Amino acid sequence: MGFWTFIGWAVVALYYIRILFSNFNALAMASSGYIAGVGAAVVGFVTTLIAVGFAVIIGQFFDGTEVLLIIGFGVCGAISLLIVLITGRGLEGADYANQATVAS
Repeated sequence: MGFWTFIGWAVVALYYIRILFSNFNALAMASSGYIAGVGAAVVGFVTTLIAVGFAVIIGQFFDGTEVLLIIGFGVCGAISLLIVLITGRGLEGADYANQATVAS
């Protein structure tokens, strides 16, 4: 794989990952709207801790090519999708309207 092919793939992949992280973070903090600062700190800490754990594991297998990075993104993406499919109830299972009124 050439350098510019990798750069093109990385730009597209990281763009969409950023969109997903923003939306998942908003959903994770929806129930803690009245203490949004603490909720943001806890979600940020936990996601960073999990990301570092996965990065250390993937980094141990680094062989000097970008193929392992792509495989790591694929495996982590598949794990994330599996977690969302197992635990996700969607918006119909959440009661966000009543939680928003607690702060007022």
